[in-house]
Amino acid sequence: MTGSGGAAPVDSEMSDWPAADYQPRPGRKTGALVLISAFVVAVIVLGVVFFTGAIRIGGVKVSGVTTASRVDRVTGRPSDRRARFDDSFDRIYCCANARAFEDTILEARWYHGSAQIGSYRRSFGALTGKSTGKFLATGGNVAFYLDQPEGGWSEGKYTVDVLVNGKKAANAAFTVSRRTPDADALEPVFFKDPSGAFSVRYPGGWSQADASSLGGALAGFIEPGKSAFPARFAIVMTDFDSVSLDYLNGILEKAGAPASDLFTSYSLGDTRGARRTYSWQYRAGGSTVRLRSIQVLVKGSKQVYGLDCHCLEKDFKAKLPLFNSVINSFRVYG
Repeated sequence: MTGSGGAAPVDSEMSDWPAADYQPRPGRKTGALVLISAFVVAVIVLGVVFFTGAIRIGGVKVSGVTTASRVDRVTGRPSDRRARFDDSFDRIYCCANARAFEDTILEARWYHGSAQIGSYRRSFGALTGKSTGKFLATGGNVAFYLDQPEGGWSEGKYTVDVLVNGKKAANAAFTVSRRTPDADALEPVFFKDPSGAFSVRYPGGWSQADASSLGGALAGFIEPGKSAFPARFAIVMTDFDSVSLDYLNGILEKAGAPASDLFTSYSLGDTRGARRTYSWQYRAGGSTVRLRSIQVLVKGSKQVYGLDCHCLEKDFKAKLPLFNSVINSFRVYG
């Protein structure tokens, strides 16, 4: 009921609820907006940090540096590791394992002796093809290369330094020498002793030694090049009476030769002989070099001929096919 001047009636149930419960609460809404904004800002900041490199995770490292003549194009790994090259190689590679950032600058500087002859500079990402962002260091194989100069390779010792952002991190060394043809590919020169006692075929390009330098040898031949001790061989007339192993090794054993230096049986066609391989120190030009030699003895009608092959010990494996070719061509006629 209403009375004059009275207030309108209010539903009794509704009148029990506080008026504040019907109004929105601005404090909660504002807090949620703040949290969302903070999250968005954090994501943006992290993205900027990650992709600009403001904060970086991991360190930069270069290891396993080696040289090679070939590299696997897929993996970037060396497929023919070597530290010795000849002047026929068109390109020499320097390979390494690296852990770096995408924009880390890696460089190889090549030297012949003390003179820099080339450089190869790229980012880690360009060398590996990896795109990882600038914040995370990852591992990968890298390969630098040096092409043969216009005038060809110079013989001697080379080094290659690997730098990370301009600072030297690792290095490797290698040598380049004059190419030695394979024994099967040689165009040998036939030599026959003026007296008709023997003949031999020597490698094309080798020179006959001057008579004054033979030191009593019947003939001698030497490889061209600027090596401290070029490979060589000589034919000599020995003082031995026989090629019997008991006789020859008896002499060596009395002289204190080790078992590894003794003769073993060897034949040249129908001619019976003996052969041994040994290492020794040779003094030349005020310095001492270590040589590895082959001595082959062959019995003639009256005398025992010797065929002596010599080279630097470190070159022996490469020269062995050539020496065998020379030895097997030797013939005695008297």
